[in-house]
Amino acid sequence: MSMQQKCLAHLRRHFKKVIKLKHGHNPHLGQVFLDWIDTAFAAHRH
Repeated sequence: MSMQQKCLAHLRRHFKKVIKLKHGHNPHLGQVFLDWIDTAFAAHRH
């Protein structure tokens, strides 16, 4: 696993916790970042 992937994996874990914060725009913003990170992982696999 490259260093970039490790960093993205760490960020992904962080934003999963942000989604669980139920106040303000946290769940929505957390999901947006998760989608971006998942897109980056998918692009790396291809």
